[in-house]
Formats: sequence, structure tokens, C-alpha cells
Amino acid sequence: MQQHQTLYAIGHKLAVLPLHPEAAGEPIILLHGVSHSVGGWLTDTVFQDFGPCYALSLPGHYPAEFPVGFQTAHLTTELIADLLARAIRQIVGDRPVTVVGYSTGGYAALALAALHPTLVARVVCIAGFAQGVWGGPIGAWQRQARGSWLARARLWMLLSVMKHIPLNVFVRGRIWSQSAGDTPDLYQSELLRPYAAGLHRYFSGFNPTSFMQYCRAMAKIDISPLLPRIAVPTLVLWGSRDPIVPPAQGRLIADLVPNASPAIVPGAGHLLMIERPLEYATIISDWLEQTENIDHRTKGQRCKDAKRI
Repeated sequence: MQQHQTLYAIGHKLAVLPLHPEAAGEPIILLHGVSHSVGGWLTDTVFQDFGPCYALSLPGHYPAEFPVGFQTAHLTTELIADLLARAIRQIVGDRPVTVVGYSTGGYAALALAALHPTLVARVVCIAGFAQGVWGGPIGAWQRQARGSWLARARLWMLLSVMKHIPLNVFVRGRIWSQSAGDTPDLYQSELLRPYAAGLHRYFSGFNPTSFMQYCRAMAKIDISPLLPRIAVPTLVLWGSRDPIVPPAQGRLIADLVPNASPAIVPGAGHLLMIERPLEYATIISDWLEQTENIDHRTKGQRCKDAKRI
């Protein structure tokens, strides 16, 4: 089984999990969502066909760690983008990369493309956001993390207990169904258990304090002013019934990124790769093929092959 490697950047410990690194083609950087980990990409069957893939941790997400004394006020868009850019350069040098982000990883991918344009050749934003006020169960935790000291203490204790639950309990957790759209029975999907197992591999190291810092910081961010700076082809993919990230965020991103290709999956929620695996794979594969030879330095050129669903 693949093992992660440790990186360091300006006092932060980061982690990268190489996936099919020997493949030919443009490097692909995979960014996970909040409360997730690099293990969420272990079951990927889409991106590894298009180039060497590297699952890179978001700052503060185990096996990554914030420095001692790190505060919520330090967690800015600029810091996240800078840390990821430094890590990517350690992984692939100065080669331009395709950056793929899921949920909070989607936000981070957009920030990277806006703030480090020479590094990014393409962006795939899956269920991502420009404004980080969440809904569903993650939104409830976000509100607790921003609440009174008692609410924060209760959330910290809940998360501290949750990270020790066994895989069989983790797979049956209500958070999966509460994150889905109109999928009749998510628990019958053959994809849920292996995906959950990838996350569970790192779950014992989950840091409740870091997660709560993200909850507080993301609620205040708004990168919509940065989006018009993104000059590279950008696939914006979201589900029409996403309970975690409001679907309006997908439309906002697609409207503001000049070279965006919007793709909405009707009825899907936040777990697109599990709920609608065929549509998910087809949309992404088609777009990657269509944009393979587009010059990533061409500014303001809207992709003529934008896939609209």
C-alpha cells in the first residue's frame, strides 16, 4: 500500500501521497476536503489515467500538522496557497501542474491558480466554494466551532471520540447520507466502503483543534474577487442538491472564472464520486482530454469545448 512522504514549508509539516507517480504526462495534484485526508484519493480511478498523481495534504490535516502556537487568525487564503505552492515545487519542481480540489480543496485549488498562476496549468474544482459558509452536518459543526466556549468544548470532545471509531462504524455513520443528494441508498454503493477506508486509514490522527480552526477561518473567507485572475482552463463540477456547499457556489465560481467550464450533476449531493460515479468520471475525463493541449498561459480565452450539463 502506498505510503505518504513528509514535506516541510515555513515551519509547517505537510504530507504527500504519491499515486501512480511513474506515469507519463502533466503532474496532477489532488487536494482533499476539510476533515478529510490524502487517503480520500486512494480509490481514484479517473485522474491516474491522465498523469502522475500526488495527493497533497491541506495544511493542518493529518499527517500534516500546524506549527506549535498556530492560531486561527494565521489561517488565511494567502498562507494556504503559499504552503501548497511550496510543497508542489518540492514534489515536481517548476513543472506546471493540473490542480484538482474537492470541497475545501476546490477552494484551495482556485486560490493557487489565482495567486500562483505560473504554477497551475488547469484546475478541476469539485464541489468547491469561493465563500466558505457550509451547510448540512459540517455546517452544524462550523456553527459550533464559532459559538460559545461551551459549544466549542462539546464539539472538541465529540470529534475527539469520533476519531477512534472502527471502520465498520465509520462506514455506517449518518454523515454520509446527510452529505448526499437524492441517492436512494448510499450505503448500498460498492464505492462507499473503499472510499471511507481510505479516509479511515488516517482518521486516528485527525486533529479536532485544526478542524475547528478551519471551520472558523473558512466562514470568513471570500475569494470571489480573486477568481477573475484565473486564466487557465477550469472545470467547475457540482451537484444540484449538495447539502454541504450551496450549489450557488458552483455557479458563482463558473461566472467569475473567465475560462470556466461549468458542469452540474442533477440530483447529486456533496459525494459526487460515490453518488454519480459514471457521470463524475465521464465529465472529468472528457474535459481533461479536451483541455490537454491548451496553453495554460493564454489569458482570457474561454474554452470553446466547455462541457455544460
